[in-house]
Amino acid sequence: MLCGNYVPQSLIDEVKAVSPKTEVLNIYGVSELPGPAFFGDNPAPESCGQRLGCFQYRIINIDTNQEIDKPNVPGELWIKRPYLFKGYYNDPEATKENFTKDGWLKTGDIFKRDEHWNFFFLERIKLLMYPSRIEIVISPLEIENAIRKHVGVSDVAVTSISNIKFGDLPVAFVVPRPRAELSADDIKNFVIDSLGEEKRLQGGVIFIDSIPLNANSKVDRRKLKELAQELPRT
Repeated sequence: MLCGNYVPQSLIDEVKAVSPKTEVLNIYGVSELPGPAFFGDNPAPESCGQRLGCFQYRIINIDTNQEIDKPNVPGELWIKRPYLFKGYYNDPEATKENFTKDGWLKTGDIFKRDEHWNFFFLERIKLLMYPSRIEIVISPLEIENAIRKHVGVSDVAVTSISNIKFGDLPVAFVVPRPRAELSADDIKNFVIDSLGEEKRLQGGVIFIDSIPLNANSKVDRRKLKELAQELPRT
């Protein structure tokens, strides 16, 4: 099964419950790499796997550009191997932006690793939200994971709307479970109870029948942005 997005442990558990004899792996890769980036057999729960011998790995602090050498500290994943591709066709600026001079690929993805060198995908850097009135960065995936634990929620995706005064305001698109009685306040209060007041859904909640996907079966984040502007939010 191709997910093309963050894979919550609940989804893996559901697949295993439906097909208990099927091996289910959370595999991470990017188009710039010829194959998976990690060894995925028997990983820790929610992990993408451990290091492959043909790769070099670094986790970089996105504010200081310094390498993180401690476990469980998030940063951007950089990867290097002898046969990475040479660059983007007719786009030297993109090549310069995504590759260091000494050949490291900047994946644009936030990872952490544990003390046993299991690697965990956390977020796309481009999806991070920056409210202007509080000194934090908000992860839409963190909010999605919190909302997904609500017993009345079948699926969820989070985007943001821009506000000149307040910056990025999180908006949750929620697919209720059949016969579930959910209100916007139920979802908002659940997020506050789970993550705190500073990560509340200032942009509101939109109930929807299904989460829009693109041709690659990923959440269509661009479409979500459009819908957040068009549909009524409560």
